[in-house]
Amino acid sequence: MRFLRPALLVFDLDGTLVDTFGDIARAANYGLEQIGRPAVSVETIIPFVGRGGRNLIIQCVNDPTASETEIDAAFAAWKTYYADHLIDLSRPYPGAEDALGALRRRGIRLAVLSNKWHELTRGILTGLGLSPLLDAVQGQAPDKPMKPDPTLLFDMMRQFDAVPETTWMVGDGDADIVLAQNAGILSIGVSWGVHPAAGLKALGADVIIESLNELPDLFD
Repeated sequence: MRFLRPALLVFDLDGTLVDTFGDIARAANYGLEQIGRPAVSVETIIPFVGRGGRNLIIQCVNDPTASETEIDAAFAAWKTYYADHLIDLSRPYPGAEDALGALRRRGIRLAVLSNKWHELTRGILTGLGLSPLLDAVQGQAPDKPMKPDPTLLFDMMRQFDAVPETTWMVGDGDADIVLAQNAGILSIGVSWGVHPAAGLKALGADVIIESLNELPDLFD
C-alpha cells in the first residue's frame, strides 16, 4: 500500500532510528550500583525505555518501598554517566541514513521527538552524524508534558505549517502510537524496538514496517 507524501514525518529516537539500548542499560546499572541495587539485563530494560529516564530507573529498581531519595540519586547518577557515554554502543539501525536521505530528497520535512532529555537526544544524533538529515530535534522539555501527550508534537507541526492530514509518527513504543492517536495523525510502527509487530498492531499502528529501507517507498 502506498500513501500520499506527507509534509512532516516525526521519528522517535530510541528503538526507532538508533539502537540505544546497550548504553541505556549500562547507565541504568551504574545508577543502580550507586544505591546498592542489583544490576538488570538489557533485555529486562528494553520494555522500560520510552517513558523518560526517571521512570526507567523506577522500573529497574522495581521496589515500591524505595524512597524518593534513592530514586533521585540513582536517576542523577544515570543521567551523569549516560551523558558521558551516549554512543559507546549506540548505532543507527540499518538503513537509517539512506532512508532519511531519500525522504529529504522527496521534500518531506523530518524531525525527531523523544522522551529522552533534550540535550541527550541532540547529543546522540549529533554524535552519530544524523543531525544534518533532520529539520528539527526535540527531546523532553522541563515545562512540557512527555509523549503520548501531543503538546510538543503540535508545537513541531506549527513550526512546519503541518496539519494532521499531512503528518505521520514513526515509532516503536506505545507512547508513539498513542501519541499519534491523541494528535489525530497516522502512525508507522517499527518492529525492531520495544514492541514486535503483533504488539504494534494491538496498539493500533496504522502501518508496520520491518526495516527503515521500506519507509521511502510507502509514499508517492
